[in-house]
Amino acid sequence: MIRLTSFGIFLIWLIFFEAEGVAATNHFEKLLAFSRSNQVRVSAVFQPGNESGEVLFTGRIKRLSTEKVLWEGPLGSVRVQPGKTVAVSNTISGLLPELWTPNSPTLYHLEITARREGKTLAERKTRFGFRSFEIREGQFHLDGQPIFLRGVAINPPGRGIPDNVGETRQFAEDYVRFLKSQNLNVFRISTDESQVWFDVCDELGMMLYAGRYGAPPAADAGKKAVPRDFKESIEGYKRLFESYASHPSIVMYYLSNELPYTGKLGAAYGKFLTRACAELKLWDATRPYIGNAGYGEGREGDVCDVHRYWGWYYNSFLTYYNLRDSLFPQPLFGDPKKNQPITFTECVGSFTGSSGQFNLIRSKQLAPSLGWVGHTESPREDALAYQAFMTKQACESFRRMRPQNPRLAGVIPFTILFYNWSGISSFEEMKPKPVMDAMRTAYQPVLLSWELWTPLVYAGSVVTAIAHVVNDDDQKRDLQNATLEFRLQTKDGREVLTGRQSFPPILYFNAWSKTVSLRLPTNLPSGSYVLHGSILTQGQIRSTNSIDLFIAGSDWRKSSPRVEQSIVLYDPRGETAKAMQNLGISFTRLTSLTRFPEKMTALVIGERVRDWALAQRKGDLQRFVRDGGRVLLLQPEATTFDRSWLPQRISFPTSSPNDTDYPPRSRPFREQMNINLERPSHEVFRGLDRARFSLWSDYSGWDQTRPGFPKIYPVTAGFTLDEPSAFGQTAVLGRL
Repeated sequence: MIRLTSFGIFLIWLIFFEAEGVAATNHFEKLLAFSRSNQVRVSAVFQPGNESGEVLFTGRIKRLSTEKVLWEGPLGSVRVQPGKTVAVSNTISGLLPELWTPNSPTLYHLEITARREGKTLAERKTRFGFRSFEIREGQFHLDGQPIFLRGVAINPPGRGIPDNVGETRQFAEDYVRFLKSQNLNVFRISTDESQVWFDVCDELGMMLYAGRYGAPPAADAGKKAVPRDFKESIEGYKRLFESYASHPSIVMYYLSNELPYTGKLGAAYGKFLTRACAELKLWDATRPYIGNAGYGEGREGDVCDVHRYWGWYYNSFLTYYNLRDSLFPQPLFGDPKKNQPITFTECVGSFTGSSGQFNLIRSKQLAPSLGWVGHTESPREDALAYQAFMTKQACESFRRMRPQNPRLAGVIPFTILFYNWSGISSFEEMKPKPVMDAMRTAYQPVLLSWELWTPLVYAGSVVTAIAHVVNDDDQKRDLQNATLEFRLQTKDGREVLTGRQSFPPILYFNAWSKTVSLRLPTNLPSGSYVLHGSILTQGQIRSTNSIDLFIAGSDWRKSSPRVEQSIVLYDPRGETAKAMQNLGISFTRLTSLTRFPEKMTALVIGERVRDWALAQRKGDLQRFVRDGGRVLLLQPEATTFDRSWLPQRISFPTSSPNDTDYPPRSRPFREQMNINLERPSHEVFRGLDRARFSLWSDYSGWDQTRPGFPKIYPVTAGFTLDEPSAFGQTAVLGRL
């Protein structure tokens, strides 16, 4: 039973009256500003309430900071009817505004007024900025000048940060100011829409790429099926992008993230996204579109966008050098006829948690983290160091390879830059990891990047490094009258040698490279050293960078283990014999295996031996091993080597960490950039630690202008034991 008092009846009547009054009020439902560098398209929706007749619309554009009027005038007139909304659209051209840039984020107000017979019916205003962001010749151009995107993909709000913290203006300001101080110019927030963050990025000059993270609107089955109602999905996109349109900081839209791209479903999504991009560009053509972020590779939209976690799933940063399109017969990504920018809006990985150690997620983290940090006694420090190393390698190589592939347009790692997320109360509590320092260096607008493929050298030798200078100056200035100053010093700061190199002017968005030769003093003690470099103009440091190397002094060879037994070498090719002679190792060389020498205790089989004699003498080899003899087998040929004489069955991996297949065809790889010492106290490792088994020195004289890859992997012909039980009879000294 419902009982209404007279007060209740009055309250119901009052609510109805107010609701009816709202519906009858003249107002603007929306106002959008689609701007370029010298024009703005005004798009508004007006609700006339109870008005009827001719309504005049006028506009005014004022600079936000000074209230100076840039333009004012009519936007047109429309005959309205009570309760029926009308659309107002007009393009104002020929303007001369101050443009929005990351260095000078100038903003304006657009005001619109509806009048009838001299009476003001409604007013509304929105904030916006003038800028153009477009694609020319395979690169992004901001206000007519090329620009390289330097960003990061894992960001607040969300990601475990409490909403009452991450959605506040103070937090957004603190976060964006910090990213700018670290030389970033673009990032992606972790929600589809946040006006607080958009406003802050507008005001502080931080570019954003934003859109639908996941499946398209109206995709009821998520990524498993294309939306059935195309029009409904497009309307969903427009509703979302309407919240973006007036923000100059948002320079690029993306329609989805990592949708299927192969098979029937991939073809269906490709068709849908191609059609959606075309439809939405008719509505807003002021920004480029990414159709399928990460997996589309430019088949839909304007950008060849890629997600590749090279250096994580693969455990090698060298995979990035496959991006040098000019050195390969066919570009790795995208259709060269389209000449699209290439962006990696997700890469690196190497996820470390709040403790600093790797997050052990089975499907993505366990195998890579074991491959890199292994049984280290300092898992936190080594994990953080690898994360920083990989980020620096990815970001620097992406930028300095532009001369080989001018379409490389932006790199945006997906890695965790801060220790604390969940439960924080302010930005200060997030605390950046060492990877942020690496990113700040790699993202310097004017970048000095060292290319050095001989990190392990002897005192007295000549070290050859290449200094790459990339001029992405934020103010678009040419680099004039600059010099490179470099110094080699010990870890504690003692200088060993110094040098200076002048170089010609470097135009904005261009690069320059110079080989620097360092003749090391012969009396240097063994230890870790650092090659520092700085770019200076008129005494001002424009860029700094450094690279580590290990120098073995005269004391190094004295610490090497002595070889007590006589060594017998079987090496038809002669390459191993030459190497052992250079190292001063005495041996007896066999030219055939027709007869083993008496009292032989150690047999070395040279690199890539594919001689039939091994198969012919496998019985003798088996007896030799069974009786306690030692065999050192160097880089066997995987396809021709006869394994039948070995005491356990083994297999040779066939894939390489340099391969670009995604995901990797198989693990482990035949070669790798790290060896984990299972028995670090073994005599063979005397004087060596894990750091000496990460990267070795290239002997081929390779640099990034040459095809292929440097010869720096300590392991080049790894193998696996076929039977788990074999580990009971096998002493594993080191592994990948």
